Amino acid sequence: MRKIPIPDKLSISENYSSLAQELDNFLSKNNTKKLFFIDGEFSRKTISLPLINDLKLEDISPKDADFIVGTGGGKSLDQAKKLAKDLNKSFISIPTLISHDGICSPVAVIDGKSFGAVMPTALFVPLYLIESAEISQIQAGIGDLISNLSAIEDWKLAHAHSKAEMDDFAVMLSRRAAMNVVKSLENMKQEVELRERNFLKSLIESLALSGIAMSIAGNSRPCSGAEHMISHAIDEIYGAGSKASHGIQVLIATIYLEKLRNYDLLDNANNPESYNNPYAKLNGDSRLYKILQRLNFPLEFSNIGVNNLDHVLERAPKTRSDRYSFLNSQF
Repeated sequence: MRKIPIPDKLSISENYSSLAQELDNFLSKNNTKKLFFIDGEFSRKTISLPLINDLKLEDISPKDADFIVGTGGGKSLDQAKKLAKDLNKSFISIPTLISHDGICSPVAVIDGKSFGAVMPTALFVPLYLIESAEISQIQAGIGDLISNLSAIEDWKLAHAHSKAEMDDFAVMLSRRAAMNVVKSLENMKQEVELRERNFLKSLIESLALSGIAMSIAGNSRPCSGAEHMISHAIDEIYGAGSKASHGIQVLIATIYLEKLRNYDLLDNANNPESYNNPYAKLNGDSRLYKILQRLNFPLEFSNIGVNNLDHVLERAPKTRSDRYSFLNSQF
């Protein structure tokens, strides 16, 4: 039996008092208050300092801390989980944005490069801050999840060409994480519904499942394929974040690749057959495209100002030359 690191705790708090209490209980069980915080300006003010003061925490050097705590957006969390890996420390994740699955994953992206990191020992999510984020940031988290469906297809393709071994349980969790959210989106009529608390809780749980899928696989294959390579190429050409957030870029790339593959990702989501035998060909816009269009997601590269697509597609496979994908057979 293999041992897979997954969080010991997942807490979603609807107010600050609940967040502080949950963290205090967790630290008491671990008999420590020795922490090192990595945060941004906003999260330092709204999360780190209030917790340090109210719980009388020791914000000490990383080498002496029992937990490395990341609070804020992806940059802070990635730096914290990478530092925890380097120092062989445990990591606590407190995200103030849910714009990607990095809130709970063993991968850190720093200066555009991916590094192995640690899974969080605990994930504390301040829902009261998440729900006030810009709608585009919520869409980005959804986009990163939906891109799992494209990544799975590339994993199946690589396996069919003897370029990668597949893990059935990692595929199952990755697909379920994406489809949980898709099923909620299917019932929505307008984008304001993306802020509903029950949906956000489901989105947070699905992002955690996505991270656990990567932990099971031992790599990012369940959640990262050609669509992520396209996003990396956009960042290299135009500058990271200059066109759109990571989640939006991989979503647009997923829709684009769906058209090139010429079969419906949702209709084939539970297809038990091989990559080469999809049974639902595209006939016009896909189910996924129609759902997201209704909720005002950006779905075309022109929506984010990426107009030299040939250059992007040429560069994309080179961003992960070790990983076989749909792009290898097309460009």
